[in-house]
This record gives sequence, structure tokens and C-alpha cells, in this order.
Amino acid sequence: MLIVSDDFPSISKAIETLFPYTNHQLCLVVHLQRNVKSQMGKGRFANI
Repeated sequence: MLIVSDDFPSISKAIETLFPYTNHQLCLVVHLQRNVKSQMGKGRFANI
């Protein structure tokens, strides 16, 4: 099984506890969007 989620520590810990043999992958698209918004400012990328 593969679980994809955001990089929130509580979610990662819950997955590790409830599904110890499951692969956990972070959602790259969400993190890229979040990083672009935080690094480039909200003006130009407000609608991403």
C-alpha cells in the first residue's frame, strides 16, 4: 500500500503507527505550489 499526504508531522506519525508496513510519500505538487507562493510572493502567484 502507498499513502500520499502533506508533510504534516501528525499525519506522518499516524500513518507510521496505524500502517507500519505502508510506504508513505509526500505530495510533491502541493509542496511545490506552497514553496513557490512563499518564495515568490503572493502578488504574481496568488491564483496558483
